[in-house]
Amino acid sequence: MCSSDLFNALVDFAAIQLARLDPAQATLSDAELTISGTARDDNAYDAALAALKTPPAGAHALKGDILPPHIAAYAFSASIGPGLIALGGHLPNAELRRTVVAQAAALGHGVAVTDALHLGSGAPEGDYAGVVNVALAALGQLTQGKVTIDGAALSITGEGRANIDADAVTRQAREKLPGGFQLAKVEIGRAHV
Repeated sequence: MCSSDLFNALVDFAAIQLARLDPAQATLSDAELTISGTARDDNAYDAALAALKTPPAGAHALKGDILPPHIAAYAFSASIGPGLIALGGHLPNAELRRTVVAQAAALGHGVAVTDALHLGSGAPEGDYAGVVNVALAALGQLTQGKVTIDGAALSITGEGRANIDADAVTRQAREKLPGGFQLAKVEIGRAHV
């Protein structure tokens, strides 16, 4: 059984976290607090995760199932240009984000990678990590250009590396594209020599 001071501290703590989530739920039993829900925005997500690491003193257990904010228009993009690969949009989890940043760095052979990715729930059904891998593989075929995943549609535009044209990129993307995703557009020009 928890003291009234600890009980009040846990209730106050829960109230602060619940304000960051929508929908949200908290359960308090003795000194065990469970909080779950979807963050309202990126700042609320970061704040809720940080707060879960520092519960009120005396709490026996603090459990959290906090989802990143829901994104209605789910999109991912990556572009490559002289000396830079830029990543943007949303990914469903931190593990995939780390993987994508590492893959982009490997594609660029030492070029800088800017990470403007955000975590978000609401990714299209299916193998989202798989379609991102297909997009990054296509990006690796370009000297400059962009890949975008808008909902379940992949688009690839840019200038191909030596001996790479739209047919080659299209064929490779179609072979590896996970079910439920479509190749919306491929516009690849030949590299200037």
